[in-house]
Order: sequence, then structure tokens, then C-alpha cells
Amino acid sequence: MKPNTIIVFPNDKEGNEKRPDFTGKILWKGEEINVSLWNNTSKAGKPYLSGQVQEPYNGVGASDVNRSAEGADVPF
Repeated sequence: MKPNTIIVFPNDKEGNEKRPDFTGKILWKGEEINVSLWNNTSKAGKPYLSGQVQEPYNGVGASDVNRSAEGADVPF
């Protein structure tokens, strides 16, 4: 990707309509950011996209953090 660009692709919802219609990435200030976009319709009937941006998943979830603390000498 080139700096300060965005790329999105149609998303396979796999039967889950809550999943985004498009997913992709932004390269902003040297950092890759995940993008999710949904097709929407305004009250006036005009189509638009709404979305979210978030840092890429780093492989550590809340359950992994909890497991790493098990058996540790935690002062509380």
C-alpha cells in the first residue's frame, strides 16, 4: 500500500448479516489500520456508507491476558 491510502473489498458475510459489507485497510502515517464499512440508507432514502476503524488484531485477546495471569503472584 502507498502512504495515506485506503483499500476495501466486498466482505463475505457467511450468512451473518451483521458483518460489514466491506473490509480493508488504511495506511495512515505509516500504520496499518483495519476498516469495516456497512451499506446504509438515510431517512431521506439516500444510500451511504458508515464504518469503523481499529488497530489490527495482534493475536492477544482478553481470555489470553486472563490465562497469562493465572498462577502469577498478583498483589490483589
